Amino acid sequence: MWSDNETTRDFLNFSGVADTVAEIIVQAHGRPISIGVSGAWGVGKSSMIKLTRESLEKRPSEDGDREFIFVEFNAWLYQGYDDARAALMEVIASTLEVEAKKREKGVEK
Repeated sequence: MWSDNETTRDFLNFSGVADTVAEIIVQAHGRPISIGVSGAWGVGKSSMIKLTRESLEKRPSEDGDREFIFVEFNAWLYQGYDDARAALMEVIASTLEVEAKKREKGVEK
């Protein structure tokens, strides 16, 4: 049985696609977009997302802050729960709170 561990090592030659997805995200200039990644178990969906994240993180930012904030949510942990949506919102809120604290300047603290 193959393991199902995502990776940022590009065993499947997805880096070109990941770079293209990253460019689409950058070119959106903050406008809302939807990007879907679908496929059977083990085809590399999670790895594709990690490669896209890596591609975005490599891009220089103008002010030194990270331009993109990544929220990781494992929906499998909440499969069958009625409050999966609430759990997702909690993960988003806590991730944004942590990022906001990192970005606080001395005067704001």
